[in-house]
Amino acid sequence: GEGAMVATPKHRDDVAWDKEAENAGDADGALGRRNAQAASICEALLEEWAPGKARVDAVIISGGITNALYKVTNLDLSDESPTKHVILRVFGDKTDLIIDRQKELSVLLQLNEHGFGAKVFATFSNGRIESFLDADTMDFEQCVEEATSARIAALTAKFHKLPIDTQPREPNVWETVWNWYEKCRTLDFSGLPTSKQEAFEKVDLASLGREIECMEGMCRALGPRTVWCHSDLLPGNIMVDRKTKQMTFIDFEYSTYGYQGFDIGNHWNECCGLECDVALFPSRDKRRCFVQEYLR
Repeated sequence: GEGAMVATPKHRDDVAWDKEAENAGDADGALGRRNAQAASICEALLEEWAPGKARVDAVIISGGITNALYKVTNLDLSDESPTKHVILRVFGDKTDLIIDRQKELSVLLQLNEHGFGAKVFATFSNGRIESFLDADTMDFEQCVEEATSARIAALTAKFHKLPIDTQPREPNVWETVWNWYEKCRTLDFSGLPTSKQEAFEKVDLASLGREIECMEGMCRALGPRTVWCHSDLLPGNIMVDRKTKQMTFIDFEYSTYGYQGFDIGNHWNECCGLECDVALFPSRDKRRCFVQEYLR
C-alpha cells in the first residue's frame, strides 16, 4: 500500500523517559534532572546532538493524560538546525492499552509524507521526538471568519483525499456511538452533587436512542462518501505557522476512515466552543461558503 514506502525513524527500545526520576528528590533539582534526562534521550537519538556536550533547556508544555510534552532546546545548535528545538512527547502510563502506538506511528509517518503534522524524528520505548511547530492555534472567533474558514475548508478537502494505508477502511462511527450509548445507560449519578444529579437525570436516554437509530438509518440510506477524517477539528488542533503563515492540522489520535460530512459537521459543532454557545454555530451562508471552498 501507500504506507509501505515510508522511511522509519530511528528507534531505541533501551531509551526511556523515567517519570519517577524527575519528581524524586528536592523541587529545586527537578529542572536539572529534567534537562539531563531530555539531553540524554535526544543525544541517543538525534545525529546533530553531540553526546554529553549539549547545553539543554527543557520546558514543560503540557502534562496531559495521554501525553506529557516538553519543548527541548539545544543551546549549542544554530537557529537554522531543524533539531535545535524539538518536542519530546512522553506517553502516559498504560495509554498503550487504549492507543495502538504502532498504528499511530504508521499513520503519523504517512501524514508527514503528505505535509501534515509535526515531523517524527525518532521514537523511544515510551515516547517520541518530533519537530517543534512555531505556530499559533486558532480560536473560536477566527474559525468562522470568511478568509480563515475558506482556508480550513481547502485544507480539510486536501486531508480527505489522503490515501492513508491503515485498517479499518470502513467508518465505525455507529459502533462507537452505540458503545457510548450503552455505557451511558449504566451510569449511576447517586454520588454526585444534587444539581448535577438533577441535570443528568433530565437526559432522556430512550429518545436519544431512537434519535441515534433514526440517524443511522438515514445515514445508511444516503450512503455518504468515506474519506480519511481528522475527527477532532476543533480550533485548538488547527495551527498557523508564525513565519510562513502556513496552516496545518495537529493531533491525529482520532483520525480514521469516516463519513465526509461527519468531519465537516463536527468542525462546525466545535466552533461553538467547549461551553457550547449555539449562537457561534456558523450561519447557513457561512456553511455554504465553506462547502463551496471545500469542493473547489
